[in-house]
Amino acid sequence: MISTDQPTSHSVITNEKQSRSGPLLCIPPELLQSIFVYIGDRATLYALTLSSHLLREEAEPYLYASPMTLLSSEQSKSKAKTALPVFRPTDDPKTHAAFLRTITTNPRLAALVRSYHPISIIGRAGRRSPLWEPTKKGLCAMTGLRELRLYLFGSLPAAASLLLGLPENHRGGGHFINFNDPNTTAYEHENYPRPTFQLHTLQWGCENDEEAIAIFLLSQHQLRNLYFEMRAEYKHLFVDLPSPYLPMLDFLGGNRWTIEALFPGRKITHLAWTSGSYEDTSVLEYDSELVVPSFLRDTRAEMESLKTLSFGTFFQQLRLRFKHVASLLHDLEVLELVSGTMSEELPLLSTIPRLRQLIFTVSIDSSSSSSSIISQPSDHEDTVNMLFACCKSLVCVDAGIFTRNPDTNGYEVWYARLRVSSPMHKILTKLKHKKETQSSGIPACGKDVSSTLNPEFNLSNTNTNALRENEMFQYRKHRGVNLGSWFVLERWITEHPFVQTDTAATPPGQSDLDICRAGGSVNAKEVLEKHWDGWIMDEDWTWIAQVGLNAVRIPIGYYHLCGADKGVLQGTEFEPYFDVYKGAWDRIINSLRKAKELGIGVLLDLHAAPGSQNAFPHSGTSNHHPSFFTSKYNQRHTICILKTLVQSLCTLSHAESLHNIIGIELLNEPDPPSDAVLMRWYLNAIEALSVGNGGIPIYLGECWRTGVYADFISKNSVHGMIVLDHHFYRCFTAEDIRTSAEDLTRSILDPNGISHTLENASEKIGHAGGGVVIGEWSGALNPGSLKGVQDNASNAQRRYVNAQLEMFERCCAGWFFWTYKKEDKGDTGWSLRDAVECGVFPPFVGEKALGVRDILAAHTRYWSQYLGSYNHSLFGEGFILGWDDAYRFIRSTPPSSRTVNEIGFTGAWARKRALDLRLDVDCRGTHFWEFEHGVKEGAHAAVTDYQSANRRPLHLLLSSLPPSPPSPSPPTLAPFPSLPVLGPQHKNPTQELNTAT
Repeated sequence: MISTDQPTSHSVITNEKQSRSGPLLCIPPELLQSIFVYIGDRATLYALTLSSHLLREEAEPYLYASPMTLLSSEQSKSKAKTALPVFRPTDDPKTHAAFLRTITTNPRLAALVRSYHPISIIGRAGRRSPLWEPTKKGLCAMTGLRELRLYLFGSLPAAASLLLGLPENHRGGGHFINFNDPNTTAYEHENYPRPTFQLHTLQWGCENDEEAIAIFLLSQHQLRNLYFEMRAEYKHLFVDLPSPYLPMLDFLGGNRWTIEALFPGRKITHLAWTSGSYEDTSVLEYDSELVVPSFLRDTRAEMESLKTLSFGTFFQQLRLRFKHVASLLHDLEVLELVSGTMSEELPLLSTIPRLRQLIFTVSIDSSSSSSSIISQPSDHEDTVNMLFACCKSLVCVDAGIFTRNPDTNGYEVWYARLRVSSPMHKILTKLKHKKETQSSGIPACGKDVSSTLNPEFNLSNTNTNALRENEMFQYRKHRGVNLGSWFVLERWITEHPFVQTDTAATPPGQSDLDICRAGGSVNAKEVLEKHWDGWIMDEDWTWIAQVGLNAVRIPIGYYHLCGADKGVLQGTEFEPYFDVYKGAWDRIINSLRKAKELGIGVLLDLHAAPGSQNAFPHSGTSNHHPSFFTSKYNQRHTICILKTLVQSLCTLSHAESLHNIIGIELLNEPDPPSDAVLMRWYLNAIEALSVGNGGIPIYLGECWRTGVYADFISKNSVHGMIVLDHHFYRCFTAEDIRTSAEDLTRSILDPNGISHTLENASEKIGHAGGGVVIGEWSGALNPGSLKGVQDNASNAQRRYVNAQLEMFERCCAGWFFWTYKKEDKGDTGWSLRDAVECGVFPPFVGEKALGVRDILAAHTRYWSQYLGSYNHSLFGEGFILGWDDAYRFIRSTPPSSRTVNEIGFTGAWARKRALDLRLDVDCRGTHFWEFEHGVKEGAHAAVTDYQSANRRPLHLLLSSLPPSPPSPSPPTLAPFPSLPVLGPQHKNPTQELNTAT
């Protein structure tokens, strides 16, 4: 099929010789790996490598075998694979020129290019290079480009010409002043062609380019990795850019001014802090007398969110004042120290609680006669042993050498790398290997792909398939209950605290504030603490776990946080009652600990905000004229309170590994004067909480306007996982009262009713990385709905509850029943304990039996019937990934749990996994739906497969889990029963809108 002549090899890419009436030739690039040696057309070979990351390493020996010369076709036929030299020579300009000519004359081929880095092609010649103009044209043709790296030397700007398409006489000097429109410049009257690609990675090493780069970044909405050094006097250009820009940025590299300009306010997880030629390095010197530099203090929250950090420079030797940074790195897992000496401060690594890998990197000139700085691990045995002794979490230490060859125009690859593992890690590895070899022999499903976090910048490897505990809690399906009237009291649930002799609540006597005002601080404190300690006890937590629930929603008021920060009460009605509520925070923390023991996730819901966000007593006050939305102070103060809550939870999570916090709900059932007012406050709160929040999801109430707020979340989800909270009641409105229980049940099961609204919202928000949960619902029916019921009311109520459960399981990522229990027994509509005991609610909510389908084949077969552009391979990738991840969730279930973990936020999980694994799929692109659909179906098939193999409900399979999940194969059809059901007076909400979005 492929010969050495140029036309044939060219046709492999362009399909020029294929019959128009027949199918186009489509050869996966991976099949070409073994026959590179027979391809004589070097330009085509170059294009192939740039269109596929998998081919790059395989093809480099042929593309860069010798400088300034080309291997002939005859040589390539007869010789084996050419070995790479120790120092890779300069890229061949002739090959590169041929490549540029090829893609500029063939747009289809140019669109295949994904990675372009002519670092040493243009080199020091800059615009004098004959490749300059072809490069400009080539960049305009590479519409699908995702990765670009370019270096020029000698203070030559390049961005204006290469990235903005301006002619050479238009450069710098204040010309680029229009930051409001990324598509215009000072020369907007002139029509110059410019690149249209959306980059994922930009590594820009050209000097004097700040103004042009600032304009270019405005148009790069998909950029995830950025390396760029700037001068101090141009920092303001980037600080003043309109927000939001670079919403997906995850890796940032550069000098001090780059960090100061682009790091604050962003959730960056990978940082490369270098010291370039522009930077004043005195703040990093060990001998400096400076205390903590101001720019470190200003970015404290951002530093605490880092996962990997490369610190130092190849250009000069620094004695790093690392103690300024070490105390901030709470989440750091990988640390690279470049060309630094800090032996005196090595014990500081013990302050980084999650550090797993340490990399020492030094740079040496290949022309020097100096001996290798790092030769054998034994040469530094004492230092390495000290590292493992002072940093208990450390798994391995890497030592590497980076070289610079004066005969070439760029830096060379690593040529030495040594790894030393901790003694304990070696023992655990051996035990793990022994256990795997003695397993039952069931093959693992797929394989764990250890991918480089940021291979473009020599950061370290990590296993992106590892399921972190906090991710398991946050993304699994939540089946939960509200612990109502525990902290935020509601008199219809718990009467006792309101009628104490010394604290009989003043009229109207319905809220927390009424109790405080009635009894005074001393008596109110005693009554409330007695209630907090007695309402939810160990036996209650045990009962919750035994019925298969895996989550709780705990309503709290802002005043319950004063034990964490007294300032939350400042300027509020609860300011005089600090002594009453200061003990609440410790009890909230204890609830997190107890829930963690039983594998239960906790959603903390701000039920009561300063000034009250609605007119109901469960907002902390009986005031029927709420002031939250009319007071700017209350709105700003609430954001400060939420920041206090999030920061306190992050600190607690780091200190005690309490990773069962599944989210923070910003406001419970807000009643704003308009959607615009609430949405504006939501945006301000989300922005404020996006930094240093430890990845805690944010839950938003939607005022019973599901479609409107689903659109809002889908357009404003760049700051992490945002979940829509819908409350579902059918017993308050006049229409509810007139409708019979049978008709209410039928409307819930109607596929064109509320379930359609929830499904649409779930899909839309899932694409944005979030989901929909039912934060409150109940089995309560108004007596008017029970008139004329032919059998007893309990049966009607049971059917009503079952219909809701079926809909929530199908349409949402989770649900929380309101409420756990009431002081007065027997209310099966509102009390979960009573509903379970009376048979209205299922005794266990973890049982499911799912049908089996040959989904993978069915997907391709079904969509092949319709004309359109498809990429079924993405479905296959998603299917395998969903299968593997579903088993990881199942296997993460604690032994004490009676129900297993399942992926609940499948849409959000698909988006997260695509980003984690750096898959070549645009999360907002045309074909992402196939990948997402594959993840959902793969997860579904994995659960079905495991149930089918054991013929038992999922919650009973824990004892028989194998060491690894089985490989996915086309499952056999089995006759399973149809899907069984799994298994507040309180709110007075407005009429819910059932309009489908």
